[in-house]
Amino acid sequence: MYFSAPERQLLDEAERARAASGAHTTAKPKECGTPKDVTAAWEKHYKERQWHQIAPFRKKGDFNLPYILFKSKNITKPEKRKESWTKARPIAPQTKHPMKDLFHLTGRAWSFITNSSKGFTFKFGDRIETFIENAQHQLQGKGQLGYEIADIEGCFPNMPKEVIKHALRDTLQKITQEYGYDAVMIPRKKTAKCTYAQVQYRGWKRLPFELLLDVMDFTLDNTLIKDFDGQLWRQKDGIPMGDPHSPGFCIGTCAWMEEEWKKNLDSRTQENFCSTRYMDDVLTIYAKNDTWDHERYLKEFTTECYFPPLRLEITSDSTFLESRLEMGSHNIRYKLKNENYAGQEPKTWRYAHFSCYSNFEQKNTVLRSCLKKVQRAASDTKALIESGKQKINEFLRLYYPKKMIWRACTTMGVTTRDPAWFRIRDILNPA
Repeated sequence: MYFSAPERQLLDEAERARAASGAHTTAKPKECGTPKDVTAAWEKHYKERQWHQIAPFRKKGDFNLPYILFKSKNITKPEKRKESWTKARPIAPQTKHPMKDLFHLTGRAWSFITNSSKGFTFKFGDRIETFIENAQHQLQGKGQLGYEIADIEGCFPNMPKEVIKHALRDTLQKITQEYGYDAVMIPRKKTAKCTYAQVQYRGWKRLPFELLLDVMDFTLDNTLIKDFDGQLWRQKDGIPMGDPHSPGFCIGTCAWMEEEWKKNLDSRTQENFCSTRYMDDVLTIYAKNDTWDHERYLKEFTTECYFPPLRLEITSDSTFLESRLEMGSHNIRYKLKNENYAGQEPKTWRYAHFSCYSNFEQKNTVLRSCLKKVQRAASDTKALIESGKQKINEFLRLYYPKKMIWRACTTMGVTTRDPAWFRIRDILNPA
C-alpha cells in the first residue's frame, strides 16, 4: 500500500489534546483519529514551535479527498496499461490544510533555494532549445553527437524520506558555509522574487533555515489524506503529493544526488556530456569518441546516480518536455511536439473549437501564441515548416477560418523576417 494508517503516537497526542480541553475520554480509543483530533494536536505543536509568528493556524482547516492522476503513456496503450495501472499517483492538494498559510511561504522558500541547485537542475525561466544549442556548442568537434531521454521511475512516490532530509540539510549547510546566508526573505507579492538578503524588509517574511528544516521534517512525517468514509491515512513513503513543498523537495534532492554522483567522475568524462533535468525528466547529450566509454557511462548513470529504489527508465520516444528531438547528419534537430498529424484522427484536444463562446480576440491571441511557440521550438527551417503546418492543420480541424490563419502566418513572417512562414501559409487558400 502506498499509504498506511496514522501512527499510534499521533493518535495518543490527539487524545491528550482532547483531555486537556475537557473532552470526554472514557471511551475506548479509536483506531483512527478524527480530523478534529488531529487538528487539535497540530495546533498545540504549532504554538510550541512558535510557527504562529510566521502565519496563522487555521482551526477550521480540514483534509482533502485525493484524486488519482494517470500518466498518458501508462494508460493509452492496453498492453502497457496492464503493468502500469498501479503506478497512478494519489494527489490531495492542501487547499484546506490547517497550516496552509505557513506551507505556502515555506514552499516558496524551498523552491527558491532549490532553483539555484547545482546538479542537472533545469532552471525556471530557461528554455530547452537554449540548453540543446549550448550543449552542441560545448561538444563541438569532440565526435558524433548522441542523446538519451529518461525519467526517474517512481520519483515522487518512492523517494526515501531520510535521503530527502539529509540532502536538504546538507544543501542549506553548504549555502551557509559558502555565502553566510541563514534565512530566506519572502516578499508579500507572489510575483516578486525571494532573496537571501539578511536585511529585514518591511512587509517581508524572514524564514530562518532552522524553521525550514523543522517544517520539512513535519510535512514529510505528517502528510494525511481523508478517504470517502472520513478515515485519515498517512503517506508512508515518498514526496508528499499535492504539497507546496513537493517541487522543491524533488528538485533539491535529485540535484544533491547528481552532485554526489559527479564527484566520482573524472574530468575527461565530464567534458564529453551535458545533462539537464526538469523535475524527474532527464536529457543527456554526449559525444562519441575514443577518450571515454559513453555506453558504459550511460549504463552506470542509469543505475547508480539516483539512490534506490529510484532508477532511470529510458523513454521509447524522442520527446523531452514539449520538444521532439531527432539526429541530423551532424547535429541534433528539434521541433515542437505535436501528436496531431494532418489526415489522421487527433490524439489530443488542446484548444477550444472556433464556435465556442469565447470572444474573437481571445481566439486570435491563442492562435498567434501557438505560432510563436512553433518558431521558438524549431531548430531549422525544415523543422519550422513541418511543425508549422502541423499546427495550422490542428486549428483548421477546429474550424478556425483560413483567412484568420493566413493573416497570422503573414504577421509571423513579417515580424520574424523568416520567409518560411510564407511557405507555411501556402497550404491555405483564404479566398
